[in-house]
Amino acid sequence: MFRIELSMEGDPDPRLLSRVLYCAVADGLRFNSHGFDGTYRIVPSNPSEEVVVTESGDIDRTELLADAVDEYASFSPSSTGLGIMTTYVDSNPALPCFLQVSPRDNNHTISIGTNIADIRGEKHLKEFLELSKTVFQRFDFVYGASRYGEEELIPTSIDAAYDDHPRFVTFYSSEMIDDIGRETLLEAPAEVAVELVDGSVFLLASSELSERRERLQNVREYFDNLQ
Repeated sequence: MFRIELSMEGDPDPRLLSRVLYCAVADGLRFNSHGFDGTYRIVPSNPSEEVVVTESGDIDRTELLADAVDEYASFSPSSTGLGIMTTYVDSNPALPCFLQVSPRDNNHTISIGTNIADIRGEKHLKEFLELSKTVFQRFDFVYGASRYGEEELIPTSIDAAYDDHPRFVTFYSSEMIDDIGRETLLEAPAEVAVELVDGSVFLLASSELSERRERLQNVREYFDNLQ
């Protein structure tokens, strides 16, 4: 699985989650669409209370995302996880897409993931990343980064993020930019280093997953040499 994890301080907020999902739907996220079943799973601290709902068939049921949030809101967000199997239809072909809300260390992450095999080409990777770029720049995330396979979870606090960056894909919030320097980030030797609409910065070490280690090493050495 290839994931983009976006960190936000504080416990998850169902109202904010609704806004994130509406934003994602506007950008092409669907539930039970294009041949991919839709499933949402709510995982509270008591395993016996777990909720799993799966929808299949030919009818797009994106409206059921509202039900997922409503049921999730009936549990304690600080100790409850939510996973949603969706479809991202703004890529060609459509991609299976996994969204996950995970409380951790009094903060939380929202993850957007897909199968590694489905994004090996430059075109498909960049299409998939458009969704996380849209979400990151519209909400108050403090940090965002990729997880490839079994890589470690990204930190949920901005203080810990300084020791974590950069990764293959990295999102920098305005607070991090103020400390690191906008020009420093934009001049990094990544294949893509751009300022997003809200002033945050997006780095992509390479558009080819097969080159990620070598290109990422170059970016890390760049930041190491600045210290």
